[in-house]
Amino acid sequence: MKKKFQKIGYFCILFSVIVFIVFFGIIFINRKSTLTRNDFHNLQQKADKVILFIGDGMGENHIEIGKKYLNQKMVFESFRYQGYMTTFSNAIFSPTDSAASATAMATGQKVDNGEISKHQNKNLLTISEYAKNLKKGVGIVTTDSLTGATPACFSSHAKSRHDKEDIIKGQINSNIDMFLGAGYDDYLSYQKQLENNRYLFTNHFNRLTIKEEKIFGCFKEVANYNHQNETPTLVNLVAFAIDFMESKYPTGYFLMIESAHIDKMSHQNEIFKMIEYLDEFNSAIQYAYERLSKNSDTAFIVTADHETGNLLNFTGTKEEVSNKLYRRKNHSRKKVKFFLQLPLDDDSLIIPFNIDNTDIYKICYQLIS
Repeated sequence: MKKKFQKIGYFCILFSVIVFIVFFGIIFINRKSTLTRNDFHNLQQKADKVILFIGDGMGENHIEIGKKYLNQKMVFESFRYQGYMTTFSNAIFSPTDSAASATAMATGQKVDNGEISKHQNKNLLTISEYAKNLKKGVGIVTTDSLTGATPACFSSHAKSRHDKEDIIKGQINSNIDMFLGAGYDDYLSYQKQLENNRYLFTNHFNRLTIKEEKIFGCFKEVANYNHQNETPTLVNLVAFAIDFMESKYPTGYFLMIESAHIDKMSHQNEIFKMIEYLDEFNSAIQYAYERLSKNSDTAFIVTADHETGNLLNFTGTKEEVSNKLYRRKNHSRKKVKFFLQLPLDDDSLIIPFNIDNTDIYKICYQLIS
């Protein structure tokens, strides 16, 4: 009898191992096919300028709840091409973090959570570096600290998102034309190095000028709605960023703009504050779109790095919106939405409805090539 139970035990273990291997084999195959599904060659040279808006943590339900509460549509919902985007990283047992997802969008490569445009100790070519190789302008705008994961992935390389010194040194030597964001205290000791690399370094918004060769606007914080000299809003930053890039690089540039606080407020399950930042994000997109959409050379992309909070699918009234709509305080594996508007309508152009975050790099790469 004892031997019989031992055989059953061995069989159960063997069966579990086989199921485990098959399960993760299917995941691996599905992920591999996702990464090679699209190449976007049909977008080559469709735009001279690309503006990528990233709503950190902005899932589909964030958008829907925000619309319900604000009683308005989002300007990017009018974009011609829309669909869903997967966000997984190399991690198997957990959702992506902002570093891995931003790296995927910045480089087209999947990495481990926490890595900043670097994998297996090798720097990965970013879309920012590619644009500079083409002699185009590059700008980075965020409501977060400029050492934050998303701006860092588009402007530097590091083994870990926590390696602030490596991130800052990479940014100083990146030759990126413009940085606008928070984190002043982190950068103050590097002011001399930034100025030696021809950056205007300031934490006063009113001191920013398009006459400077390169800009490093680094504030104590980026405000929501209420602008002061040392705390500009995202709309303020976007307005200056467009002025600067249009002045310096009228023939072509890449501009990444992040709203980080949709994610930060979702981590705290603060839905009304999240909606405020979502509204500001939409206003920033609306400003850029109204300013540049009449041009025949600018493409707009709006997406998220991941979903935060696992928000419920909400069908209630404005009065029923509450913090209870959040089901967790961390990231989820949910797909996020993407929205794309090209300079000129082309009825023959087909954009897949389902893409991966590595495809954001491919789209940007082809557009500016």
